[in-house]
Amino acid sequence: MATKTEAMLASTPAKLVRMLASDDPGMVAPAGTTQANATPLLANFVLLYGATAEHQGVRVRPATGQYLHAIFNCDPHTTFVYPDGTEAINALGLSAPFALVGGQGLLLVPAQRQWIAIGGVGGAGAAVPVLEV
Repeated sequence: MATKTEAMLASTPAKLVRMLASDDPGMVAPAGTTQANATPLLANFVLLYGATAEHQGVRVRPATGQYLHAIFNCDPHTTFVYPDGTEAINALGLSAPFALVGGQGLLLVPAQRQWIAIGGVGGAGAAVPVLEV
């Protein structure tokens, strides 16, 4: 996926760049073990590193008005990816975390007031997610 800077240099229209291109990759350290104290993600292309224990978390922005988000877990620890507020990821339940195992990537696609997750292993119990269309 091209970064927004690369797409703008290629004379791509700004609105299309916002929809299709990614932010420059950001490094984020997961923290907290609940949705309330998880590290908020401010970019749509994120590399996770620096978790000091299993099940520390990050929280994505509200799905409404967002575009694709790519998250890569560079740590050996499983990191929880929380939706914002009372949203859901893959119909796991409102505010339920998606477990992203170390060394795996996750693509999040906004769908109204929830996220559709592609990749990783999902759910607090590490159950494989079911994608409903």
